[in-house]
Amino acid sequence: MGMFGNTFAPGGTGRSIAGYVGDALLSMSGRSPIYTPLMVEQRQQQNMLARQASQQNLEYQRQLALRQNEVQNPLPTELQRNYQYLKGVNPTLAESYLKNQSDPVTLGVDPATGQPTFVHKSGAPIVPANNSNVISKKMPNGDTAYWVNGAWYDNPEGK
Repeated sequence: MGMFGNTFAPGGTGRSIAGYVGDALLSMSGRSPIYTPLMVEQRQQQNMLARQASQQNLEYQRQLALRQNEVQNPLPTELQRNYQYLKGVNPTLAESYLKNQSDPVTLGVDPATGQPTFVHKSGAPIVPANNSNVISKKMPNGDTAYWVNGAWYDNPEGK
């Protein structure tokens, strides 16, 4: 290293002094300065890049906080919302709803009578807790089946 060290290295004070002296000499000769406008433009670009980096970091932190909140406080699923609603209306129906969601209903044959009936895909028969209630079930083909007084019908009157 020479006597001036890093004085004339990029960012050193020697370059700034030389730039300003050069601009002064250009101005005295009636020409436009070169160094000062370039330094102003460079500072503006650095400030703009710093602002953009700061904004990107803020957006990243916001997105991260949203994701952490979603993990810590997940929204209830449709199944959970429906169950909670039914639980407030009829707890037995809510439990039946959960069972029907985990073991869907299909058309089968009643082993005792040999007649077509609705059963769970697992083979378990569909029997409401209270046979006097009318319970409906939406079938996969779009039809609705009704349990009325111990039997399945295609209408809620049980006829």
